[in-house]
Amino acid sequence: MTAPSWIRKLFVCTPRAQRRTGSRQATARSRPAVEALEQRLAPATVTVTNTADALHYNTNATITDLTNHTNLSSGNTDTTITLRDAINAANNSGGSNTITFASGVFGQTITLSSNDSNHPFAFGPTALVIAKGDNLVIAGDPTQAGITLSGGGSHRLFAVYAGASLTLEDLTLTGGKAQGGAGGDLTGGDGTE
Repeated sequence: MTAPSWIRKLFVCTPRAQRRTGSRQATARSRPAVEALEQRLAPATVTVTNTADALHYNTNATITDLTNHTNLSSGNTDTTITLRDAINAANNSGGSNTITFASGVFGQTITLSSNDSNHPFAFGPTALVIAKGDNLVIAGDPTQAGITLSGGGSHRLFAVYAGASLTLEDLTLTGGKAQGGAGGDLTGGDGTE
């Protein structure tokens, strides 16, 4: 059987009775069709290349801005990406995003010394806030020396708005201080629910 005849037979739609009797009547054929799917955004990955707790990019920068090294803070020429830059860009981009770390960052501590400037004191003094619509994964590498995120004993490390999610993988968290808000309470109450 040749390839063209095999393909033709694949799309032949004949009733069973007709196939059994071997009738030579005209057979109905169906054609494959292309169906449009809903719009999908691919998850983005940003790599942190600097351990400083600084903004090298404007707070409205997106992941595309970080990738293209555009939308730098006024007067800044440093295009390295800090954890604060990466989280702001993920918040501004929305969707599912992953933050990873460059090899030069492994084995070091990132001390978060300032509060989130986009959502100041939304949860009490908080270093990094994950905004609604952002499903964020911050991933270390289990085959590398660990990465430590420290709050320096002055504020909580992370806060996550309703409608957002945060997954931390292969990281060490230390030096956080929950003050104001409800600490780590997910219920928004007094922690008894």
